[in-house]
Amino acid sequence: MKTVTKFISESGREFDNEPEAQQDELYFNAVKKTTELFYPTIPMGLDFANGEGYIQLSEDRKQKILNAFDEIIKTFHPNLVGKPVGYIARYLDDNKEHARRLDYLIACIDDNNRLWGQPFFTGKQGGRIMIAVSELRGK
Repeated sequence: MKTVTKFISESGREFDNEPEAQQDELYFNAVKKTTELFYPTIPMGLDFANGEGYIQLSEDRKQKILNAFDEIIKTFHPNLVGKPVGYIARYLDDNKEHARRLDYLIACIDDNNRLWGQPFFTGKQGGRIMIAVSELRGK
């Protein structure tokens, strides 16, 4: 029998070495901090996920969210910079990346900066409504 050392990050993922676990914790915490920008308290009894109401975001708050997402992509997924939005979303989802939740939430914002419970309620079925990565926005 031999002793095996594993490192478990805050996200619950296991790693064979400490630097990888630390990098995952940085990534996980960056996504967590950005996700917190989306949500004030949702009123009790509101079936938010099924279209009952929305959260109105200010333009400034929406930009903070998009800029934070841009930084997360640049820092933790530089291979995705400049890729089509659909590719980014698919990559994040297929690889069960921490940022996939942010990508989904960004898709729930409509043209009037309203955050809905699902992308369906943005009225823009059939595609993403925003391109978050700076290079794709023309910055």
